Amino acid sequence: MVNAWIDPHRTIAPGIFSDGTKVLNLSAAGETHLIIGRDDGIFVSTNRGQTWRPTGVNRQIYSLSVIGSAIFAGGAGGVLISKDNGRSWAPSAVGLNNPYPVEAFAVKGDRIYVAQQGVYVSSDGGRSWTPINDGLPDLRMTGLAVNDTHIFVITYHGWLFTRRL
Repeated sequence: MVNAWIDPHRTIAPGIFSDGTKVLNLSAAGETHLIIGRDDGIFVSTNRGQTWRPTGVNRQIYSLSVIGSAIFAGGAGGVLISKDNGRSWAPSAVGLNNPYPVEAFAVKGDRIYVAQQGVYVSSDGGRSWTPINDGLPDLRMTGLAVNDTHIFVITYHGWLFTRRL
C-alpha cells in the first residue's frame, strides 16, 4: 500500500479509513512520478508512492490528466495546469470560471475536452475554452471519453450522449 500516510490517526481497521481524506484520482507521469488528487488537494510522489509531498493546492481535485508535458487538475474552482511536474500550479485562463468542479478530461490530438457544468474544448493547451453543449438537456457532466470520431459524455443523471468530432 503506497498511501498508508493518509490520515493514519483516522484508521478504523487495517486498510479501512473513516470518512476523512480520500484519494479521488491518480495519474502517472513517467515511470516513477505519481500525482494524486484528494479532497484536500494535490500531492506528488517521485518514487512510486513511497513518499509524498503537498503541492500547495488545497481544494478538492476530481480529475487529473497528463497531456504532453503539462498536468491538468480539475476540481472545485476549475482547471489548474502544471508545466513543471507538479511543483507549481496556475489556473487555466478564460472559459471555466464557474463554481462547478471539473469532473473529467479527455484528449484527442491537440484538443483537450473537459466535463464540468457542460462540455468544453481547448485547442491551445488550456489557455482558452469553448463550450460545446448543443443538444445536451442536462449540463451537469460526470464523465467523458473521446475516440477517433466521437466524444461521449455522461450526465449527472446517468444519460450518455455523443457527438461527432
